[in-house]
Amino acid sequence: MEKVEGWLTLVHERGRRRLTDFLDPRQGEILRQLAAHYDGIQILEDGGYEGAERRRFLLSPEEEETDFQLAYLLIRPKGRFHSLAHRDYLGALLSLGLIRDKFGDLWTDEDGAYLVLAAEIADLVRLQLTSVGKAPVEVELKEREEIPFPVEEWTEKRITTASLRLDAVLAELLPLSRAKTVELIRAGRVKRNFRQTEKPDEEIKPGDSLSVRGYGRFRILEEMGTTKKGKYSLKVGLPSR
Repeated sequence: MEKVEGWLTLVHERGRRRLTDFLDPRQGEILRQLAAHYDGIQILEDGGYEGAERRRFLLSPEEEETDFQLAYLLIRPKGRFHSLAHRDYLGALLSLGLIRDKFGDLWTDEDGAYLVLAAEIADLVRLQLTSVGKAPVEVELKEREEIPFPVEEWTEKRITTASLRLDAVLAELLPLSRAKTVELIRAGRVKRNFRQTEKPDEEIKPGDSLSVRGYGRFRILEEMGTTKKGKYSLKVGLPSR
């Protein structure tokens, strides 16, 4: 929050534009909320494609042409029989000594891994990243139009819960006993809106994103009132398999 306040003050008082590194959804929401207290600041954002989670934000005192300075890479393993996961690619990128904030979304397919990143480090990554784990790789700079962007599909489901507490909602989502969901929360395995929480009694609201390590991610889409027995009815989203 202090960093965001510094950016906003720079734009508001000195009239200077500011392009951020990549922010995750929670950081982006903090920026939007704080920026609402400043008049005359234009806020634009881009993560490289529609639906991107990690985005760069452009803060400007006036309307202007936007350039988010994004680049796109394909990281392709050489040869066959290399089974590489998202964590392998991300680990290899961070081993170059670059901070995570310089990288946007990363996803894999049969060709390898695609990455959105800050344009200022694209050539460095292209030249320095030669292997992922024990697998040699080649890195290609791509145009935006060449990238097969991921499309995240969600299956809607309706659940009922006696309470809107985090532990109660998770008990219906997973499904597990409430005692087990409390255990998961207190063990630090649960994130709400991309922030780790260890409070089982946090109240869940529509729009919340929940993730449980080992179980996946979920979205609270809509509160649909209460049933005749007084339970809350929620419409939730589950990732399609």
